[in-house]
Amino acid sequence: MKIRALTLGTNTEYIEEEYDEFEELLHSFHDLKQDFQDINIDVETIRMCTPPFHKDTHLNQSMFYSNPTIVLDALDDFCDDGLLDFYSAHAGLCDQVEDLTKTQIKLINRIPSLLSEHENMFTSLQVSSLHGINFEAIQHASELTKEIAKIDGFLNLKFAATFNVKPNTPFFPSAYHLGKNLKLTIALEAADEIINISKKYCNEDCGMHEIHTHIQERFTKIYDDISTIAKPFSEKHHIQFVGVDFSPAQYPVPDKSIAKAIESFELSKFGEIGTVFGIGFLTSALKSIDRPQIGFSGFMQPLLEDYFIAKRHEEGLVNITQLLLNSCVCGLGLDCIPLPGDINVETLALLMMDVAMISSRLNKPLTTRLMPIEGKKSGEMTEFNFEYFKNSTICDIAKNSNFKLNEFVKKNRNIQI
Repeated sequence: MKIRALTLGTNTEYIEEEYDEFEELLHSFHDLKQDFQDINIDVETIRMCTPPFHKDTHLNQSMFYSNPTIVLDALDDFCDDGLLDFYSAHAGLCDQVEDLTKTQIKLINRIPSLLSEHENMFTSLQVSSLHGINFEAIQHASELTKEIAKIDGFLNLKFAATFNVKPNTPFFPSAYHLGKNLKLTIALEAADEIINISKKYCNEDCGMHEIHTHIQERFTKIYDDISTIAKPFSEKHHIQFVGVDFSPAQYPVPDKSIAKAIESFELSKFGEIGTVFGIGFLTSALKSIDRPQIGFSGFMQPLLEDYFIAKRHEEGLVNITQLLLNSCVCGLGLDCIPLPGDINVETLALLMMDVAMISSRLNKPLTTRLMPIEGKKSGEMTEFNFEYFKNSTICDIAKNSNFKLNEFVKKNRNIQI
Protein backbone atom coordinates (compact mmCIF):
# COMPACT_ATOMS: atom_id res chain seq x y z
CA MET A 1 0.00 0.00 0.00
CA LYS A 2 1.11 3.52 -0.83
CA ILE A 3 -0.37 6.96 -0.73
CA ARG A 4 -0.93 7.72 -4.41
CA ALA A 5 -1.44 11.44 -3.81
CA LEU A 6 -1.38 14.11 -1.17
CA THR A 7 -3.67 16.65 -2.81
CA LEU A 8 -3.81 20.24 -1.63
CA GLY A 9 -6.88 22.29 -2.50
CA THR A 10 -6.33 26.03 -2.67
CA ASN A 11 -7.65 29.19 -4.27
CA THR A 12 -5.56 30.76 -7.02
CA GLU A 13 -5.48 34.09 -5.15
CA TYR A 14 -3.26 32.45 -2.52
CA ILE A 15 -0.70 31.59 -5.18
CA GLU A 16 -0.99 35.02 -6.84
CA GLU A 17 -0.84 37.11 -3.67
CA GLU A 18 1.20 34.96 -1.26
CA TYR A 19 3.70 33.28 -3.56
CA ASP A 20 6.51 32.90 -1.00
CA GLU A 21 4.14 31.61 1.67
CA PHE A 22 2.67 29.11 -0.78
CA GLU A 23 6.16 27.93 -1.72
CA GLU A 24 6.92 27.38 1.97
CA LEU A 25 3.71 25.36 2.28
CA LEU A 26 4.82 23.10 -0.57
CA HIS A 27 8.13 22.55 1.23
CA SER A 28 6.14 21.52 4.31
CA PHE A 29 4.30 18.93 2.21
CA HIS A 30 7.65 17.28 1.60
CA ASP A 31 8.12 17.16 5.36
CA LEU A 32 4.70 15.51 5.54
CA LYS A 33 5.82 13.02 2.91
CA GLN A 34 8.84 12.16 5.05
CA ASP A 35 6.63 11.80 8.13
CA PHE A 36 4.62 9.16 6.30
CA GLN A 37 7.74 7.39 5.10
CA ASP A 38 8.93 7.27 8.72
CA ILE A 39 5.94 4.99 9.48
CA ASN A 40 6.60 2.92 6.31
CA ILE A 41 3.93 4.55 4.13
CA ASP A 42 5.44 5.70 0.84
CA VAL A 43 3.98 8.77 -0.84
CA GLU A 44 4.02 8.72 -4.62
CA THR A 45 2.98 12.27 -5.57
CA ILE A 46 2.22 15.71 -4.19
CA ARG A 47 -0.57 17.44 -6.09
CA MET A 48 -2.80 20.48 -5.88
CA CYS A 49 -6.14 21.57 -7.31
CA THR A 50 -7.78 24.96 -7.79
CA PRO A 51 -11.40 26.21 -8.05
CA PRO A 52 -13.39 25.62 -11.24
CA PHE A 53 -15.11 28.14 -13.45
CA HIS A 54 -18.91 28.02 -13.44
CA LYS A 55 -22.00 29.84 -14.71
CA ASP A 56 -21.32 32.87 -12.49
CA THR A 57 -17.67 33.27 -13.48
CA HIS A 58 -16.87 36.65 -15.05
CA LEU A 59 -13.49 37.28 -16.59
CA ASN A 60 -13.30 40.86 -15.31
CA GLN A 61 -13.76 39.57 -11.75
CA SER A 62 -11.20 36.75 -11.86
CA MET A 63 -7.50 37.43 -12.28
CA PHE A 64 -6.84 33.74 -12.90
CA TYR A 65 -9.48 33.15 -15.56
CA SER A 66 -8.80 36.46 -17.29
CA ASN A 67 -5.11 35.49 -17.56
CA PRO A 68 -4.31 31.96 -16.31
CA THR A 69 -0.73 32.01 -17.59
CA ILE A 70 0.72 33.73 -14.51
CA VAL A 71 -0.51 31.07 -12.09
CA LEU A 72 0.06 28.13 -14.44
CA ASP A 73 3.63 29.22 -15.15
CA ALA A 74 4.24 29.49 -11.41
CA LEU A 75 2.87 25.99 -10.89
CA ASP A 76 5.06 24.72 -13.72
CA ASP A 77 8.06 26.23 -11.95
CA PHE A 78 7.11 24.43 -8.74
CA CYS A 79 6.92 21.18 -10.73
CA ASP A 80 10.30 21.84 -12.34
CA ASP A 81 11.77 22.45 -8.88
CA GLY A 82 10.39 19.14 -7.59
CA LEU A 83 8.01 20.75 -5.10
CA LEU A 84 4.90 19.63 -6.96
CA ASP A 85 4.25 16.65 -9.23
CA PHE A 86 0.94 17.53 -10.90
CA TYR A 87 -1.81 20.10 -10.60
CA SER A 88 -5.45 20.30 -11.65
CA ALA A 89 -6.57 23.72 -12.84
CA HIS A 90 -9.11 25.41 -15.13
CA ALA A 91 -11.76 22.76 -14.45
CA GLY A 92 -15.33 23.67 -15.37
CA LEU A 93 -18.64 23.12 -13.62
CA CYS A 94 -21.05 23.02 -16.56
CA ASP A 95 -23.82 20.90 -15.06
CA GLN A 96 -26.36 23.71 -14.71
CA VAL A 97 -29.91 23.50 -16.06
CA GLU A 98 -29.39 26.76 -17.96
CA ASP A 99 -27.50 27.16 -21.23
CA LEU A 100 -23.76 27.56 -20.92
CA THR A 101 -22.64 31.17 -20.71
CA LYS A 102 -20.38 32.82 -23.26
CA THR A 103 -17.66 32.91 -20.62
CA GLN A 104 -17.97 29.18 -19.94
CA ILE A 105 -17.72 28.41 -23.65
CA LYS A 106 -14.70 30.68 -24.03
CA LEU A 107 -12.95 28.98 -21.12
CA ILE A 108 -13.85 25.50 -22.41
CA ASN A 109 -12.27 26.35 -25.75
CA ARG A 110 -8.97 27.18 -24.02
CA ILE A 111 -8.54 23.69 -22.60
CA PRO A 112 -6.73 21.92 -25.50
CA SER A 113 -4.03 24.58 -25.79
CA LEU A 114 -3.56 24.80 -22.01
CA LEU A 115 -3.11 21.03 -21.70
CA SER A 116 -0.65 21.07 -24.58
CA GLU A 117 1.37 23.97 -23.17
CA HIS A 118 1.46 22.84 -19.53
CA GLU A 119 2.87 19.33 -19.17
CA ASN A 120 1.87 18.77 -15.55
CA MET A 121 -1.65 20.22 -15.79
CA PHE A 122 -4.84 18.14 -15.61
CA THR A 123 -8.41 19.35 -15.93
CA SER A 124 -12.02 18.23 -16.21
CA LEU A 125 -15.48 19.32 -17.28
CA GLN A 126 -18.45 18.45 -15.07
CA VAL A 127 -21.36 17.84 -17.45
CA SER A 128 -23.99 16.33 -15.17
CA SER A 129 -24.92 16.12 -11.51
CA LEU A 130 -28.06 16.05 -9.41
CA HIS A 131 -28.95 19.32 -11.17
CA GLY A 132 -29.42 17.29 -14.34
CA ILE A 133 -27.58 16.36 -17.55
CA ASN A 134 -26.37 19.28 -19.64
CA PHE A 135 -26.23 18.03 -23.25
CA GLU A 136 -24.59 21.22 -24.47
CA ALA A 137 -21.73 20.55 -22.04
CA ILE A 138 -21.52 16.92 -23.21
CA GLN A 139 -21.24 18.12 -26.79
CA HIS A 140 -18.37 20.41 -25.82
CA ALA A 141 -16.66 17.63 -23.84
CA SER A 142 -16.87 15.19 -26.76
CA GLU A 143 -15.57 17.83 -29.17
CA LEU A 144 -12.73 18.60 -26.78
CA THR A 145 -11.81 14.92 -26.62
CA LYS A 146 -11.49 14.78 -30.42
CA GLU A 147 -9.60 18.06 -30.62
CA ILE A 148 -7.15 17.03 -27.89
CA ALA A 149 -6.60 13.66 -29.62
CA LYS A 150 -5.56 15.45 -32.81
CA ILE A 151 -2.82 17.25 -30.87
CA ASP A 152 -1.62 14.06 -29.14
CA GLY A 153 -3.60 10.95 -28.22
CA PHE A 154 -1.77 10.80 -24.91
CA LEU A 155 -3.04 14.26 -23.87
CA ASN A 156 -6.53 12.91 -23.14
CA LEU A 157 -4.96 11.21 -20.13
CA LYS A 158 -5.14 14.71 -18.62
CA PHE A 159 -8.80 15.45 -19.42
CA ALA A 160 -12.01 13.90 -18.13
CA ALA A 161 -15.70 14.56 -18.43
CA THR A 162 -17.14 14.16 -14.95
CA PHE A 163 -20.57 13.33 -13.63
CA ASN A 164 -21.71 14.25 -10.11
CA VAL A 165 -18.13 14.45 -8.81
CA LYS A 166 -17.93 16.39 -5.57
CA PRO A 167 -15.18 18.94 -4.82
CA ASN A 168 -11.85 18.03 -3.25
CA THR A 169 -11.49 14.49 -4.48
CA PRO A 170 -7.76 13.68 -4.50
CA PHE A 171 -7.70 11.73 -7.79
CA PHE A 172 -6.90 13.39 -11.11
CA PRO A 173 -8.14 14.61 -13.53
CA SER A 174 -11.39 14.97 -11.51
CA ALA A 175 -10.02 17.07 -8.65
CA TYR A 176 -11.21 20.61 -8.12
CA HIS A 177 -11.26 22.82 -5.02
CA LEU A 178 -14.16 24.64 -3.40
CA GLY A 179 -14.10 26.65 -0.19
CA LYS A 180 -12.11 29.44 1.44
CA ASN A 181 -9.89 27.15 3.50
CA LEU A 182 -6.89 25.15 2.34
CA LYS A 183 -7.86 21.48 2.16
CA LEU A 184 -5.90 18.23 2.24
CA THR A 185 -7.25 15.05 0.68
CA ILE A 186 -5.47 11.73 0.27
CA ALA A 187 -5.65 9.06 -2.43
CA LEU A 188 -4.47 5.48 -1.95
CA GLU A 189 -2.70 2.95 -4.15
CA ALA A 190 -3.87 -0.22 -2.45
CA ALA A 191 -5.05 -2.90 -4.87
CA ASP A 192 -2.37 -5.15 -3.37
CA GLU A 193 -4.11 -4.92 0.01
CA ILE A 194 -7.28 -6.47 -1.43
CA ILE A 195 -5.26 -9.21 -3.14
CA ASN A 196 -3.44 -10.04 0.10
CA ILE A 197 -6.65 -10.17 2.13
CA SER A 198 -8.42 -12.36 -0.39
CA LYS A 199 -5.49 -14.75 -0.80
CA LYS A 200 -5.04 -15.16 2.93
CA TYR A 201 -8.64 -15.70 3.92
CA CYS A 202 -9.78 -17.67 0.87
CA ASN A 203 -7.01 -20.13 1.72
CA GLU A 204 -8.40 -20.34 5.25
CA ASP A 205 -11.83 -21.30 3.88
CA CYS A 206 -13.39 -18.03 5.04
CA GLY A 207 -16.67 -16.96 3.47
CA MET A 208 -17.41 -13.68 1.72
CA HIS A 209 -18.75 -12.16 4.93
CA GLU A 210 -15.40 -12.68 6.67
CA ILE A 211 -13.50 -11.22 3.70
CA HIS A 212 -15.88 -8.22 3.76
CA THR A 213 -15.07 -7.71 7.45
CA HIS A 214 -11.31 -8.05 6.94
CA ILE A 215 -11.38 -5.42 4.16
CA GLN A 216 -13.24 -3.07 6.50
CA GLU A 217 -10.78 -3.69 9.32
CA ARG A 218 -7.66 -3.28 7.17
CA PHE A 219 -8.78 -0.03 5.55
CA THR A 220 -9.97 1.34 8.88
CA LYS A 221 -6.42 0.71 10.16
CA ILE A 222 -4.97 2.40 7.07
CA TYR A 223 -7.12 5.47 7.69
CA ASP A 224 -6.19 5.60 11.37
CA ASP A 225 -2.47 5.33 10.58
CA ILE A 226 -2.73 8.09 7.98
CA SER A 227 -4.80 10.39 10.18
CA THR A 228 -2.27 10.23 13.03
CA ILE A 229 0.12 12.06 10.70
CA ALA A 230 -2.30 14.09 8.56
CA LYS A 231 -4.40 15.64 11.33
CA PRO A 232 -1.56 17.23 13.36
CA PHE A 233 0.07 18.47 10.16
CA SER A 234 -3.19 20.02 8.99
CA GLU A 235 -3.83 21.72 12.32
CA LYS A 236 -0.31 23.13 12.38
CA HIS A 237 -0.65 24.63 8.89
CA HIS A 238 -4.30 25.71 9.19
CA ILE A 239 -5.45 23.21 6.60
CA GLN A 240 -8.72 21.29 6.70
CA PHE A 241 -8.03 17.55 6.51
CA VAL A 242 -11.07 16.38 4.54
CA GLY A 243 -10.40 12.64 4.45
CA VAL A 244 -9.23 9.67 2.41
CA ASP A 245 -10.57 8.31 -0.86
CA PHE A 246 -10.66 4.59 -0.07
CA SER A 247 -10.51 3.54 -3.73
CA PRO A 248 -7.72 0.91 -3.85
CA ALA A 249 -6.02 2.29 -6.95
CA GLN A 250 -3.84 0.01 -9.00
CA TYR A 251 -0.41 0.09 -10.62
CA PRO A 252 0.11 -1.74 -13.95
CA VAL A 253 1.90 -4.84 -12.66
CA PRO A 254 0.20 -8.19 -11.87
CA ASP A 255 0.43 -7.98 -8.08
CA LYS A 256 -1.08 -4.47 -7.97
CA SER A 257 -4.03 -5.13 -10.27
CA ILE A 258 -7.53 -4.51 -8.94
CA ALA A 259 -8.82 -6.96 -11.56
CA LYS A 260 -6.57 -9.60 -10.01
CA ALA A 261 -8.13 -8.71 -6.66
CA ILE A 262 -11.59 -9.37 -8.10
CA GLU A 263 -10.37 -12.64 -9.61
CA SER A 264 -8.90 -13.61 -6.24
CA PHE A 265 -12.47 -13.93 -4.93
CA GLU A 266 -12.45 -17.12 -7.05
CA LEU A 267 -15.65 -16.33 -8.93
CA SER A 268 -14.49 -15.79 -12.52
CA LYS A 269 -11.95 -14.10 -14.73
CA PHE A 270 -12.40 -10.35 -14.94
CA GLY A 271 -14.99 -9.65 -17.63
CA GLU A 272 -16.80 -12.96 -17.30
CA ILE A 273 -20.16 -13.49 -15.62
CA GLY A 274 -19.61 -12.91 -11.90
CA THR A 275 -17.46 -9.80 -12.37
CA VAL A 276 -20.25 -7.38 -11.42
CA PHE A 277 -20.87 -9.29 -8.19
CA GLY A 278 -17.17 -9.11 -7.29
CA ILE A 279 -16.98 -5.38 -8.01
CA GLY A 280 -20.16 -4.67 -6.08
CA PHE A 281 -18.93 -6.76 -3.15
CA LEU A 282 -15.64 -4.85 -2.97
CA THR A 283 -17.36 -1.47 -3.31
CA SER A 284 -19.79 -2.44 -0.54
CA ALA A 285 -16.92 -3.31 1.79
CA LEU A 286 -15.16 -0.01 1.10
CA LYS A 287 -18.33 2.07 1.45
CA SER A 288 -19.09 0.50 4.84
CA ILE A 289 -15.85 1.70 6.46
CA ASP A 290 -16.76 3.89 9.42
CA ARG A 291 -14.37 6.72 8.66
CA PRO A 292 -14.69 10.00 6.69
CA GLN A 293 -14.93 9.08 3.01
CA ILE A 294 -14.41 11.36 0.04
CA GLY A 295 -14.19 11.13 -3.72
CA PHE A 296 -15.06 7.81 -5.34
CA SER A 297 -14.18 5.37 -2.53
CA GLY A 298 -14.92 2.34 -4.66
CA PHE A 299 -13.62 0.07 -7.41
CA MET A 300 -11.73 1.85 -10.19
CA GLN A 301 -11.38 0.35 -13.68
CA PRO A 302 -8.88 2.39 -15.75
CA LEU A 303 -8.34 0.02 -18.67
CA LEU A 304 -4.76 0.99 -19.50
CA GLU A 305 -3.66 1.48 -15.88
CA ASP A 306 -4.49 -2.04 -14.69
CA TYR A 307 -2.44 -5.05 -15.78
CA PHE A 308 -5.26 -7.59 -15.82
CA ILE A 309 -8.02 -5.30 -17.10
CA ALA A 310 -5.73 -4.50 -20.04
CA LYS A 311 -4.87 -8.20 -20.46
CA ARG A 312 -8.50 -9.39 -20.27
CA HIS A 313 -9.45 -6.71 -22.78
CA GLU A 314 -6.73 -7.96 -25.11
CA GLU A 315 -8.11 -11.49 -24.63
CA GLY A 316 -11.63 -10.35 -25.56
CA LEU A 317 -13.21 -10.77 -22.12
CA VAL A 318 -13.60 -7.04 -21.49
CA ASN A 319 -15.36 -4.54 -23.74
CA ILE A 320 -17.00 -1.14 -23.39
CA THR A 321 -20.43 -2.66 -22.74
CA GLN A 322 -18.97 -4.69 -19.85
CA LEU A 323 -17.25 -1.59 -18.46
CA LEU A 324 -20.51 0.37 -18.65
CA LEU A 325 -22.25 -2.42 -16.74
CA ASN A 326 -19.47 -2.37 -14.14
CA SER A 327 -20.00 1.38 -13.77
CA CYS A 328 -23.36 0.69 -12.16
CA VAL A 329 -21.59 -0.77 -9.11
CA CYS A 330 -18.09 0.75 -9.27
CA GLY A 331 -16.70 4.14 -8.41
CA LEU A 332 -15.20 5.58 -11.57
CA GLY A 333 -16.77 4.86 -14.97
CA LEU A 334 -14.98 4.62 -18.33
CA ASP A 335 -11.37 5.47 -17.58
CA CYS A 336 -8.29 5.40 -19.84
CA ILE A 337 -10.25 3.83 -22.69
CA PRO A 338 -8.20 3.54 -25.93
CA LEU A 339 -10.46 4.23 -28.92
CA PRO A 340 -10.06 4.21 -32.71
CA GLY A 341 -8.72 7.45 -34.10
CA ASP A 342 -11.65 7.83 -36.49
CA ILE A 343 -14.34 7.63 -33.78
CA ASN A 344 -16.78 10.47 -34.30
CA VAL A 345 -17.95 13.11 -31.84
CA GLU A 346 -21.45 11.64 -31.84
CA THR A 347 -20.24 8.28 -30.53
CA LEU A 348 -18.13 9.96 -27.86
CA ALA A 349 -21.15 12.02 -26.80
CA LEU A 350 -23.36 8.94 -26.57
CA LEU A 351 -20.80 7.18 -24.37
CA MET A 352 -20.82 10.22 -22.09
CA MET A 353 -24.63 10.26 -22.11
CA ASP A 354 -24.73 6.60 -21.04
CA VAL A 355 -22.41 7.32 -18.13
CA ALA A 356 -24.35 10.49 -17.26
CA MET A 357 -27.58 8.50 -17.02
CA ILE A 358 -26.00 5.84 -14.78
CA SER A 359 -24.57 8.58 -12.57
CA SER A 360 -27.86 10.47 -12.37
CA ARG A 361 -30.10 7.49 -11.74
CA LEU A 362 -27.81 5.94 -9.13
CA ASN A 363 -26.58 9.23 -7.61
CA LYS A 364 -22.92 8.28 -7.87
CA PRO A 365 -19.75 10.02 -9.05
CA LEU A 366 -18.44 8.77 -12.40
CA THR A 367 -16.06 9.96 -15.10
CA THR A 368 -15.12 9.32 -18.70
CA ARG A 369 -11.50 9.56 -19.79
CA LEU A 370 -11.70 8.58 -23.45
CA MET A 371 -8.54 8.34 -25.54
CA PRO A 372 -8.95 8.26 -29.34
CA ILE A 373 -5.59 7.40 -30.90
CA GLU A 374 -5.04 8.95 -34.32
CA GLY A 375 -4.19 6.34 -36.96
CA LYS A 376 -5.18 3.39 -34.77
CA LYS A 377 -8.02 0.96 -35.52
CA SER A 378 -9.99 -1.42 -33.32
CA GLY A 379 -7.90 -4.44 -32.33
CA GLU A 380 -4.53 -2.77 -32.86
CA MET A 381 -2.18 -2.38 -29.90
CA THR A 382 -1.50 0.91 -28.18
CA GLU A 383 2.15 1.95 -28.10
CA PHE A 384 2.45 4.15 -25.04
CA ASN A 385 5.71 4.39 -23.14
CA PHE A 386 4.35 5.48 -19.78
CA GLU A 387 5.03 4.15 -16.30
CA TYR A 388 1.36 4.01 -15.34
CA PHE A 389 0.10 2.23 -18.49
CA LYS A 390 0.02 -1.36 -19.71
CA ASN A 391 -0.56 -1.37 -23.44
CA SER A 392 -3.64 -3.13 -24.73
CA THR A 393 -5.80 -3.29 -27.82
CA ILE A 394 -7.90 -0.43 -29.15
CA CYS A 395 -11.54 -0.93 -28.17
CA ASP A 396 -13.95 -2.26 -30.74
CA ILE A 397 -16.76 0.26 -31.02
CA ALA A 398 -19.01 0.96 -33.98
CA LYS A 399 -19.29 4.58 -35.06
CA ASN A 400 -22.82 5.88 -34.65
CA SER A 401 -24.14 7.22 -37.95
CA ASN A 402 -27.76 7.90 -36.95
CA PHE A 403 -27.43 10.29 -34.02
CA LYS A 404 -27.63 13.96 -35.02
CA LEU A 405 -25.82 15.56 -32.11
CA ASN A 406 -26.30 19.19 -33.14
CA GLU A 407 -30.02 18.75 -33.68
CA PHE A 408 -30.39 16.83 -30.43
CA VAL A 409 -28.64 19.54 -28.42
CA LYS A 410 -30.74 22.30 -30.00
CA LYS A 411 -33.91 20.49 -28.92
CA ASN A 412 -32.58 19.24 -25.59
CA ARG A 413 -30.18 21.60 -23.86
CA ASN A 414 -30.49 19.64 -20.64
CA ILE A 415 -32.69 17.23 -18.76
CA GLN A 416 -33.38 16.78 -15.07
CA ILE A 417 -33.55 13.12 -14.01
